[in-house]
Formats: sequence, structure tokens, C-alpha cells
Amino acid sequence: MVDITALASNLTVNNPTGTPVNGQKMMFRYLDDATSRTLSWGNKFRGVMGNTLPSSTTESTLGYVGFIYNGNDDMWDGVAV
Repeated sequence: MVDITALASNLTVNNPTGTPVNGQKMMFRYLDDATSRTLSWGNKFRGVMGNTLPSSTTESTLGYVGFIYNGNDDMWDGVAV
């Protein structure tokens, strides 16, 4: 799990490095510093199952985004927002 607290600037989540395994999970938890911040995602992240990846935080509100690695497409599928 990636835990980001008191986010004080806009955030770009870059594509992970290394060799993920099909079905591997990753979770992001984030909280801004009472100011809404822009979120950008690398090109290996995508929303699926009707989920849209968040493009900003909501002031002082805890957010979670969960991903599962799809080895067939070489993508991190956002399955929970």
C-alpha cells in the first residue's frame, strides 16, 4: 500500500518499476492538506468496471484507489475508487 498524507502539492503517480505478477494488487491511500490537489496517473493505470481514476482530491477527505495488475494487457486496472 502506498500511503500519502498531508499532500501539499499536485501529484503525478508514475508507472511502477519492476516486474509485476498477473493479479498483483496495489492500493493508494491519500489525504491532502485541506486544499484540493490534482492527481495524474501514468499510462499503465486505467479505470475499469465503470471506475474512473480520480483527477483531484477532495479537500480533507481520505481517498483510496485499488488496482489489480492485468498481465494480458500490461496494465494496472483500477477496480476500486
